[in-house]
Amino acid sequence: MDTKEGTKGFNLKLLVLEDSRHDFELVKEQLIDAGYVLDLTHVDRESDFIASLREDKFDIILSDFNLPGFNAFEALRICNDICPEVPFVCISGSIGEEVATDLLKNGAVDYVLKDRPERLPYAVKRALDEAFEKQAYKKAVKALQESENRFKQVAENAKEWIWEVDNDGLFTYSSPVVRSIIGYTEEEI
Repeated sequence: MDTKEGTKGFNLKLLVLEDSRHDFELVKEQLIDAGYVLDLTHVDRESDFIASLREDKFDIILSDFNLPGFNAFEALRICNDICPEVPFVCISGSIGEEVATDLLKNGAVDYVLKDRPERLPYAVKRALDEAFEKQAYKKAVKALQESENRFKQVAENAKEWIWEVDNDGLFTYSSPVVRSIIGYTEEEI
């Protein structure tokens, strides 16, 4: 997979929680090299992180694991409270497999080791794709629920009998007006 072709010119509003200027520049360089056009917010303290999340909307959040008096678990918890729909990726110099698994269980989308920075664009693209799919699914579910509610209102208020049968000819739905038309309840039909 060539991330540069898949991300070339893609505008990315990014919040980076990182206390090392060098590591922040490395993250920035990896994403620019992958073709992203970045709108970056860089913070290195919990208070600035929370303020940024409350003031702005981001496409993705990248977080160092260890910060002074603060860590990725706490950052993830805050993200889950303030903006649970935004993908969270942890970037760490020395995260163990067990800790990484715990982060994923708590809602992080991925983690990247700092000694493998070339993996970052792939993790970002995958996280964004997953967030897009979740958003599309939620929209589809909402549209379906709205459609079902409209149908139910129409069917319950119609003067005509509305019904549905399955392939075996068994009634799967009958509108309430059936009682006044043929004398049976919906359940009896």
